[in-house]
Amino acid sequence: MSGFAGYDGLVAPRFATPRDPSRATYGGHLAAVLTALGWPPLPWQKYVADVALEVDENDQFVYSTVILTVQRQAGKTTLDLAGNVQNALMGPGRRCWYTAQTGQHATAKWREMVADVWENSPLDGIAKPRLSNGAETLRFTNGSEFRPHPPTPTSMHSKQSDRSSVDEAWAFSTVAYKALMAAIVPTQTTRRKVTGQRPQTWIMSTEGTTESEPFNELLDRNRASPAPGVAIFDWGVPADVPLPDASQQVQLDEFFDALYEHHPGAGYLFFRQDMQGFFEGIGRDLSEFTRAFGNRRTGATARVIPEADWNAAAYAPPMPADARICFGAAVGRDGVDSTITATALLPDGRKVTEVVKYGAGSAWVLPELKRLTEKHHAPGVIDRAGPSTEVYDAAILAGVPLLPIDLRGVSGACSALLSGIVNIDEDRVKHPPVWLHRQHTALNDAADVAARRSVSDGGWVWGRRVSSGSVSALEAATLSSWGVSNLPEEVGFQLY
Repeated sequence: MSGFAGYDGLVAPRFATPRDPSRATYGGHLAAVLTALGWPPLPWQKYVADVALEVDENDQFVYSTVILTVQRQAGKTTLDLAGNVQNALMGPGRRCWYTAQTGQHATAKWREMVADVWENSPLDGIAKPRLSNGAETLRFTNGSEFRPHPPTPTSMHSKQSDRSSVDEAWAFSTVAYKALMAAIVPTQTTRRKVTGQRPQTWIMSTEGTTESEPFNELLDRNRASPAPGVAIFDWGVPADVPLPDASQQVQLDEFFDALYEHHPGAGYLFFRQDMQGFFEGIGRDLSEFTRAFGNRRTGATARVIPEADWNAAAYAPPMPADARICFGAAVGRDGVDSTITATALLPDGRKVTEVVKYGAGSAWVLPELKRLTEKHHAPGVIDRAGPSTEVYDAAILAGVPLLPIDLRGVSGACSALLSGIVNIDEDRVKHPPVWLHRQHTALNDAADVAARRSVSDGGWVWGRRVSSGSVSALEAATLSSWGVSNLPEEVGFQLY
């Protein structure tokens, strides 16, 4: 498997910071702790440890923040315990902390990690757990400690931290997450000077719902372009794997096969025949099961675009070379990502859209859109409001041919795209879709998380802020689809 040499059996992640083989790493130390605890490291745990604990020429951690999102039953808890133990053993008087969505959850999970395994561990002689309520501590003979704490703004006052674990990050509201980070960061300020080592914060979770705003933003931002000092690891079932009809066992079995194939703990911590039991164990809740064992973000409410209809609108053939086309460009929320799409009008009147380019940021959009419109003698469409404003203004100045669209047009375009997918006539008879899309991960993801925002006169548009992830791909697709229905007879001059 390209990029993962030396990690035999590793299930390919959806996204992962690459290993830099020129750097030394403490990953082997963490793996040794796992082994001593009776849990020889799984391939994915070994990879995460090796990358996350890389050090620079000064023997200091390269990454101050580690983001890990992985399915249930993968071994995240054992990795975290071993990571805290490894850090505590790096020197005397080190301070490691663990928290989760509530103080009660944090204490219960810490006890599960520590109390349930330590007495039978070969490492029992180097640390002793104290289990008194409110004073839980795993204290090492070198004076280091590993403790739980509630996720409150004052819980870390007057404390110091060399490693902080934030578990179940999907459950935090924006206010609670910001308060927690404000509590943790000051505890790490002086530790690099004291210990000679860079402190780390590990943020871990399965994916959440549309209401998991801070964790969703953290994932989306760093998947698109990891920030300096951030390592990110993301396992889960791909977005193009369709949800089954839960009443059809054949479809369920095919879905279970896909979940098993993309689960890094499969074959090590459970077997394929266990999948049905997991499903039954959570009351056959397909949405929650997919979130937990597929690590796929779910909606707090039903999808705006039903998944079955979206999948039925998939189009495999290439776009006709002689078809009239229009391009759409959109910048995602906070400029995290951008997308350019093209929509073609098929001879039978249907439309087909494909993603031409998707990438981080927006600096690349103008030159790419200018190149495409010139090459194909086709116009583009950009919403002049919102995060695309700067690109729109620059395109006007650069002479890119643009079709004009206002808020009412955008609203109508959103409704037209949805009705083109869910094609129901006035008698409530359902017909095949007339809007089609060529498969692309960014477009599938956007359709999965898109939410609506109401506008004047009863209309609606795709809500950038209320959606749980970026919808730039869906927005661009909507604009190019509107544009191909509003093409002028000739395109050779600026339209605005």
